[in-house]
Amino acid sequence: MKKQLSLALAAVALFGASGIARATTVDLSGWAYGNSWGNVVDVVGKNDPAASDHGAAGGFMGSVTFNGNGGPFSGTIDPFMTYCVELTQSFYLPSGSMTNYKVVSGASNGEWASANGSGLSSTQVANRLGQLMSYADGRVTNAAQSTALQLAIWNVIYNNVDTVTDAASLFYDRNAVTDPTNYFDSYANQLLAGSKGWNQQYAIYVLTSPTTQDFLLTDRVNHPSFIGAGKPNGVPEPASLALVALALGAAAAARRRRV
Repeated sequence: MKKQLSLALAAVALFGASGIARATTVDLSGWAYGNSWGNVVDVVGKNDPAASDHGAAGGFMGSVTFNGNGGPFSGTIDPFMTYCVELTQSFYLPSGSMTNYKVVSGASNGEWASANGSGLSSTQVANRLGQLMSYADGRVTNAAQSTALQLAIWNVIYNNVDTVTDAASLFYDRNAVTDPTNYFDSYANQLLAGSKGWNQQYAIYVLTSPTTQDFLLTDRVNHPSFIGAGKPNGVPEPASLALVALALGAAAAARRRRV
């Protein structure tokens, strides 16, 4: 059965999440940057047949409540934006309350260790995502750009080169072969190129579940409150940043599709 597109963020700092029985709850209600159903990508993961899909992609909007297994996070983040970080699990949109989540640091996320044969460690993937999300802050402001960012996030996790358009690489968007001027691909490559070596302002964490799509969670390094890269359209900035953490989100289709 095909699964949805989804992504998640991970952190560069290790931490323990033991001794907490209750799970973190994730509830995603829609697209973070407006209607992205038409923003279709056709991704290929050559070393993992499950890491291939054809469907809509973009950032998600909703809330997350850290009832337990939240690591350094607590309380509720609402509004919350996130992207998917897996290509082998799924969820439905709107998701309702998904209660089987815990927070892990990106550096300790074993699923990123040499994912899809890229050769990168989980720490290297987390550091690269931290650069990408820092660079994307202020450069992703609409649905098309958020689709491009989703492609770029997948590329960091599943590829061994900084491009989503090279059919000879481990991960690419097949649309680039049929349409070399595809905006999603070209902007994804701009984000990847511009973020390489960028000052990392975000620590990367993952909202992870054994049965459902994993999601990206970011923490502003050396900042008293949690914020995220980008801001959803139509959502006013909160009066107190200390109450809000924005995490970029990945788009999923209403029907199940492979991530």
